[in-house]
Amino acid sequence: MGYANRKQRDFIKQVYKDNPKISFEHFGNIDAGGFWIHHNLCDITGIKFILFSMSVNELANPEYAEVVKYMLDNNLKLEQEIVSLKLMS
Repeated sequence: MGYANRKQRDFIKQVYKDNPKISFEHFGNIDAGGFWIHHNLCDITGIKFILFSMSVNELANPEYAEVVKYMLDNNLKLEQEIVSLKLMS
C-alpha cells in the first residue's frame, strides 16, 4: 500500500478519535521502507501503531530460516501486498 494519503490519514484519525481504546496495527515489509512507513504513520496520525508480524521473531523463527537464507542468497524479497488474503484467515 505504501504511505497513507491525506484522506486515508484523516479517516484513520477519525476512527481513532471515535474509538480511542482500540489498538491499531501496521503490517508492512520487514525492510527500511516498511519501518519508515510505520514511523511516518505514527508521526502524522499521532497514533502508536503496533508492528504486526514485523519483529525479529519472524526473521529468526526456524520456520523462516530457509526462506530468509534463500532471499539473501538470491537478493529476493516478497512484498506483503502480493500475499493472498486467504493466507490470513
